Amino acid sequence: MAPIQELMKKKLVFGAWCVFEEEILDEERCKRVRESGLDFGYISLNADHSNALPILDACQRNDLLALVFDPKVQNLFEDQIYKLKGNIADYKDHPALAGFCLRDEPGVDDFSRLKKLTEACLKEAPDKMPAINLFPMYANSDQLGCGSYQEHIDRYADELALDTISYDFYPLYGPNGETWLQDNYLRNFEIVAQACKRTGCDMWYFIQTLAFNYILRDPAIEDIRWQMYVAMSFGAKVIQLFTYGTPGNGDEFFEDSMIDREGNATRRYYDVQQVIREMNAFTGHYVPYKWEGVMANRNGLVTSERDIEVVFPGYTFTTHMNGTYMELDHELESFAPVTAFSGEYPLLMGCFTQGDKKAFTLVNMEDPGRRRSNRAAVTFDAPKTLMVHGKDGSVKISVSDTWEVELGIGDGLFVEILS
Repeated sequence: MAPIQELMKKKLVFGAWCVFEEEILDEERCKRVRESGLDFGYISLNADHSNALPILDACQRNDLLALVFDPKVQNLFEDQIYKLKGNIADYKDHPALAGFCLRDEPGVDDFSRLKKLTEACLKEAPDKMPAINLFPMYANSDQLGCGSYQEHIDRYADELALDTISYDFYPLYGPNGETWLQDNYLRNFEIVAQACKRTGCDMWYFIQTLAFNYILRDPAIEDIRWQMYVAMSFGAKVIQLFTYGTPGNGDEFFEDSMIDREGNATRRYYDVQQVIREMNAFTGHYVPYKWEGVMANRNGLVTSERDIEVVFPGYTFTTHMNGTYMELDHELESFAPVTAFSGEYPLLMGCFTQGDKKAFTLVNMEDPGRRRSNRAAVTFDAPKTLMVHGKDGSVKISVSDTWEVELGIGDGLFVEILS
């Protein structure tokens, strides 16, 4: 079993895009990567592999895992895949190697090649993961290479038959004090979660940790925490950060992420570190549960149809937002022993089972940028004993048939029903 999969048995796992070579090969900065709470990073190897073993050795010393971008793996055509064995022989057995990142956001036209490449990777390195990340729902049909996002996800799940479905969706909009959330946010989660449930895959999800393209806002700590609780509500097992280091500007414009371009830790570093610390305190209780579905209460939901001008270096385009971030197609109708739940503002409940045991998440779904707490109430069919896990720790409580709780800005809870 791949080392990340071993870790997933114990807790929610954290990784990040843009963990640059200079962050790993400097011992103090590599230690800082681990101290942020990350369990693994996506790290690029040189084509000649001159940095492969130094990077992997540094990761091993600091208890980090590496998913590597290796041009000698990624760039193989179908008729070249026989070269893979020799191309990875010099580092494939390293204990800090988690796996090979094969492609970011492929269209279905590349699925055939990727299937053969993943099969070859698993043959040559069966305890290392082939990793592929998929488009979000707001990708267009030319990018997806097929008629719908549902088809894209289903074909990926069926044709590649990997253990994971990884995707990104960046929901936090609003420069200059205005704030809103990308529509279809929950619908995208639902499509991926249902595919994972059907095929037995694990969901990996990228959250937004920086502002970019002059329209996606700089996440506050409440935004970071909120994205993680929403992902947990759909059964995510791995939370990935976009990004750790700050990407260079090119086709897109990026502001500072957790580490700025001068190599300094920013406010976002400490925000992420804090939230991961909170999650690591209790997600060992979360990971054994099986995701069953979600229910939503949309009380107080406010949205507006709008055209948004997205700015890239050298050009702009307009996207039309029509709908809400809380739309779902397959909500659970019920989840006993819960009989109802409500709040001053929208709420999300993710529903879980572990044999006869049941648990749920409860998330304040008011846009964290609107800075509103949410008084929630959950009604049960009888008095209950609950184990409530959240940012302030874990506490066992006894409640009557109705439990009232204050959810802070962007806040969530994971609640086990003990009796």
